[in-house]
Order: sequence, then structure tokens, then C-alpha cells
Amino acid sequence: MYRVWIMKKDIAMEAANFTLKFGGANLLDYLEEIVLPAFLGERVRRYADTRYFFTNVTLTEIQGVVCLVGRFVKDVMLHSEQRFIKGEIVQDERKMQSSPSAVFVLMLDTHRVIFGKETKHPPTLQNFEGTAIRFLKDAHKEYIERLYNEADEEGRKITKVGLLKEHPYPELQVVPLSSEGDINSFIKRFAKLQRVQYTFTPRNDEADNAGFFFDSAQEQQAVVGSKTLTITHTNKEGLDKSSVTEEVAAATAQGNQVVKLTGLDKAGDKLNGDNADFQIKKKIEVPGRRVEVIADYLVHGFMDWVSNKLIKLPVVPKRSREKLQQVKDSYEE
Repeated sequence: MYRVWIMKKDIAMEAANFTLKFGGANLLDYLEEIVLPAFLGERVRRYADTRYFFTNVTLTEIQGVVCLVGRFVKDVMLHSEQRFIKGEIVQDERKMQSSPSAVFVLMLDTHRVIFGKETKHPPTLQNFEGTAIRFLKDAHKEYIERLYNEADEEGRKITKVGLLKEHPYPELQVVPLSSEGDINSFIKRFAKLQRVQYTFTPRNDEADNAGFFFDSAQEQQAVVGSKTLTITHTNKEGLDKSSVTEEVAAATAQGNQVVKLTGLDKAGDKLNGDNADFQIKKKIEVPGRRVEVIADYLVHGFMDWVSNKLIKLPVVPKRSREKLQQVKDSYEE
């Protein structure tokens, strides 16, 4: 009798709000025209000796949620010029390819991205954001070109400037999600918390429910057509940390506000922090390396956070639910 052993792997799990806007339109408004081509196409973003790309990307359903799932790879050529051998520095030039990776799950109903780091020195959420917007801009350019060529073939007069007004450039912000416990732990490091700044990011199409103050401010931002809204509390003698903890927790619960904290630590040195410093994280154990298996575990871990009220999910509008049902139906045919 043979026994099959499956190697288990530790995955460092994070989550963020994935806010994608095309002017006043949202991710689902351009899902098939731009978003899917951006993620499913064979694209590469290059930065010096590093390449970033998505692989094994699929549109799938996990626990009733339509998701874009894939592996995000940071492919880098490492250069070594010397080594320390027997007490001496020895000239020894070498090159070695290294390709650390992470698995991502983009939940299309709530616009949350779950990020599972598979290796040491993995790509970050910031790398993911930079790569995604690069590919989205490329796919948007291809879409505009396609519309222009179709109009030209049909003898319709149209300009690319006019098409860009109708289909604006994509704008993306990936904001880490936080929990009140992580926020409280970070704020306790301040002896004096002197400044708190909130920068409001555009919403997706969900209701935020971050509290009357933040909802009202963001609604007014939309009314006046403001691209950026910033609210700042300052007090050189120190703000009330308990009240700030509650306020920051409300602001960051759904990832629609970028928060920056400034003050002094217990040694009197300057201390700064933002969403990345108090983002919610945990390690999960996953059997094997298959993307679909890791993705399922990531969604399960994310839903544990939700059920334990560590993070909140927005109410999905009826329009979005109907669009996702159409997507499911078209892919099941």
C-alpha cells in the first residue's frame, strides 16, 4: 500500500480594496472590454532587470463569488560580484534568476483583492497595483484603437479624443484593509500622536457604511466633482489616541480612505505610519502549490475575517449582482 504525501506550504495572507474607475464608471462596466483582457492577456511589465507578469489567470467562482484568480510573478535576475570566503572578499561574478510569486484573488462583487505571498522576498501589493494599472492602461489603449478602427471601417466619423471622453483612462488604487486590533497596536507605539490625515479615494459602486461623517464627506466630494478630498486633525500636544483608534478603524474598514499618522514615539523620535503599517495579515497552511487550491484557502481565510467582524464587506448593488450573473451565465454556456 502506497501513501501519498502532499507537502504543505505557509502562505502570508493580506487583503486590500481594489478601486478601479473609468471616470464615473467602475470595474464591472468595462469587465469584458478592458479588465479581462488586461489580466488574461500575456503581458509583461519591465523595470530594470525585473519583469512582473500574471500567469495561470482564470475567471472562476469560489464559494459563490465570481473571482479573477491567478499567480503574480516577480521575475528578477540577481547579480553577484563577490563572495566572502575563508576570511577574504573574493571577486566572483555570477547571475541567477529568481522568480518569487504571490497568488491573488480579485472578488468581483465587492472589489476586494486577497493576496497570498508564496515565497521569501515576494512581490508586494504595491507591485501588484503598479503592474495591474500598467496592463489596464495597455488594454484600454487597445480598446480605444479597436473602436476607432471599427468606426473607420463603417465610415463613421469619430476622433480618438472623442472616444477618450466617452471611455476615460483607468485609475486604480489598491488600499490595504485593516482591523481595529492592528490599528490599536500601532497607535499604542505613539507617545504623542500629533497628526492624522485622511485622503478619500474614489469609491467603487458599493455603499461604504463607514459612518455618517465619512460617508457625508465622500458624498459631498462626489457632488462637487472633487478628485481629492483630505481631512486633517492636528495637535502638537497630542490627539486623543482612543478616539483616533475608533475613527481610523471606521475609516479603513472598507479600504476607501488612505490614512497617515504622525507623532513621536516613547523615545521622542518621529514616528509615521499609514494603512500598510496596520493592515490585517495572517499565515495560512495550504496543501501544495496549485493556484486554484491556494485561492480557495485564501477566500476561506478572508471569510473568516468577515465572520469574526475583523473587516467589513459592502452591500453589493443590484446592478452589480445582475452584471455578475450575466458573466456567470456567459461562461457556463
